Amino acid sequence: MPRAFVWRDYLDLALVLMHQQEASGQESYLRSAASRAYYAAFCHARNWAREKTGFQPSGKSEDHSNLREHFRRIEMTDVASRLDHLRKWRNSADYSDYVSNPKRLARSATKYAAEILKQL
Repeated sequence: MPRAFVWRDYLDLALVLMHQQEASGQESYLRSAASRAYYAAFCHARNWAREKTGFQPSGKSEDHSNLREHFRRIEMTDVASRLDHLRKWRNSADYSDYVSNPKRLARSATKYAAEILKQL
């Protein structure tokens, strides 16, 4: 049986992308770092909640909001809040034509993702 993907590894990739941006100057590295940080935290939190607290993901887009609501219900509001910030930053990184400070966006995203991974 194949080994399951380790979602937290996306945070390592996000950090590498931020480092690569220093050499290239390309905003795309920072945007991609923010996006990967979100998915590191979201997928790790989703699997943790499924295994530890009975969260039942549907495999649909609603899982993103349902997971945050699940963490609020089980009184892990700090995780829910960080996931909410990460989702907004990821949406901005992935869909907005203009991001006012992409370096700060990537730094904040990787920091929040690391905090979620540490807590869970």
